[in-house]
Amino acid sequence: MENFENKLLRSYVGYLGEREESQKVTIYKILANANMLTFYFTTILMLISLIWDSIHQQFTLGTFLLLAVQQFNSYYILFKFRKYKVQQTKFDDKEAYILAVKTLKLKGFWIGLDWGVSMFITMTFIFPTLWHDPIRVTIWNVLIWLTAGFFFGFTMYLVSKNQLKLVTNDSD
Repeated sequence: MENFENKLLRSYVGYLGEREESQKVTIYKILANANMLTFYFTTILMLISLIWDSIHQQFTLGTFLLLAVQQFNSYYILFKFRKYKVQQTKFDDKEAYILAVKTLKLKGFWIGLDWGVSMFITMTFIFPTLWHDPIRVTIWNVLIWLTAGFFFGFTMYLVSKNQLKLVTNDSD
């Protein structure tokens, strides 16, 4: 598999011989940035395609293909990160670990709030407007999406906290 990836990399980047370590680091950095930009660009195109499909009340193959590309990219990265265990952050200092956990709690709160508000706006205002339905704002809509946002943020916190490891040296 590594030989296949090297051949793919050589044909994609366009070099024939071996590279110095600094050149390899730069190449991988450029490719990582290109992958992230492509991921976000694909997400935006997928949402535009989904909105277009919603307006015309039919789903096209393009929307599903963009979703497939995005999901393949996400799962590939997820499985490779887990395989090589690069998603974990190790702490030797307990105070730094506690500070990282507190930071994750705050980030989880804001991610959940952002997701809940975004979903509320999307489901209450954007989609009904696209489907020419009346816009109905109720306290239940607000509570449902904020509660869902809370669970989303809490889940993201738990997933992120699971990647933090406190390393203790018990040599006594």
